[in-house]
Amino acid sequence: MKFTGNSAGVRKALLILLALFGAGSLGYCSSSDAAEGLSIGFGKASAGSDVCSESMLLAQEFGEQRWLALLATHGEGHCHGEVMAANVMASVARVTHIQRFSVGFGAGMLAHGDMAVGPWTLLQQPKDGPRRTDSAQFCATILMRYRVGTRFVVDWLHCSTGGATAMNRGKNWLTFGVRL
Repeated sequence: MKFTGNSAGVRKALLILLALFGAGSLGYCSSSDAAEGLSIGFGKASAGSDVCSESMLLAQEFGEQRWLALLATHGEGHCHGEVMAANVMASVARVTHIQRFSVGFGAGMLAHGDMAVGPWTLLQQPKDGPRRTDSAQFCATILMRYRVGTRFVVDWLHCSTGGATAMNRGKNWLTFGVRL
């Protein structure tokens, strides 16, 4: 099994994002000049590549825009033929700015696991019977943000357990938001 539990293409994309993050963190790229703010965005949520429901993302910039506190939620939907219950996810991400583009990595907590992020770890799942889907899940988060002017942002947020749960398609939020 590979170190991330993902295919070679996904691992290469993660390494590119980490390289951009590192370059920005070391000061090789320009930093954002806009003031810190709160952004509110609406869009779509997906489990893996299957778009399932409407979504909302609140992001508060702090620490001279080096950090984002994130609160993401989505409605109920059907993905891969299964019901995806509404979830709330809170996360903190360290962000690096490269002109209008930003990339961030962090950790978060999903209100309860489901078929997208996983309902318990592999070791805790019962061998027979229904899988529990109401447990809280820790997840790693990746954020990509593109600023359109100083007031608008397009955010993509990914939450994944990295294969530590029984199912892990990953949960994604794609939103268009306004910065206040």
